Amino acid sequence: MKTSSLRKSFFAALVAVLAVSGPAMALPVETFSGTVSFSDTSPLFNNLVGFGGTFATSPFSFTGGTGFTYTDKLTITGLDLNLVPTTQSDSVAVGISFALPNVTAATIGGTGSLTNTFNLRGFYYVDTGTITWSGPQTVNFANGSALELKMDDISIAGTNGIATGSGNLNFTIQKTAAVQAVAVPEPMTMSLFGAGLAGVAAVRRRKKNKV
Repeated sequence: MKTSSLRKSFFAALVAVLAVSGPAMALPVETFSGTVSFSDTSPLFNNLVGFGGTFATSPFSFTGGTGFTYTDKLTITGLDLNLVPTTQSDSVAVGISFALPNVTAATIGGTGSLTNTFNLRGFYYVDTGTITWSGPQTVNFANGSALELKMDDISIAGTNGIATGSGNLNFTIQKTAAVQAVAVPEPMTMSLFGAGLAGVAAVRRRKKNKV
């Protein structure tokens, strides 16, 4: 077989192997961090119902790729000072302030309602209610990343004017603008590539010796 034909056959086989094996791609990931807070946004004189809440983790920080979900638990306490059976409500909100991947903020609005009834047999008040959120919303960052923010609706219950409950705030990564993955050849591909280089060197030596 002529040298040129041998060289063409070798390169054709090497290209075929590389096409089948392909590179192993690293998953792009990015870090998001910031703080979260709950607030009752209704005026203090609105009615005799009020809501407070705390998150399990604030400030927060998590790292992940597309589809990853980070969860933070919100615990709610409702206070009802009514002395008569009634249902009243307040406007509430969750504020999220991001420091990474760049500074930005978002707010999830909601409504908290609390019903106060009197149990004649036990001679105490029963309090039940819900926190209902608008939802979900997308935060687009300046670098091109995006998160979906969603609050779980929360049921609260208690007695004598105090009701408690909890739900989750979920951050789901829709896309990340982290540095794109670098193609990392698999070990088998690297071995074949090395064998290919050795073959080319041998062909060149053979041709030189014949001259």
